Amino acid sequence: MAAALFLLLTVPATVIAVFVPSVRRWFRGRQRPLRAGGLFALAWLVVFVALAVASPPQQSSTSTNTAAQHSAT
Repeated sequence: MAAALFLLLTVPATVIAVFVPSVRRWFRGRQRPLRAGGLFALAWLVVFVALAVASPPQQSSTSTNTAAQHSAT
């Protein structure tokens, strides 16, 4: 859930930031703009994977009810 929320918030923000002239000037002003972009992408990927791994998978309510019925009998 947290990884999906992170994805939904950061992707549109990144797309919007690409169109802001000051952000484009900042990247062009770097000696190695691809390195700066790569580091940002790597940091984003690390956070996304950490959130995806940290959030436990959600169980459906039907499997919980079935398990409770079997243990009651």
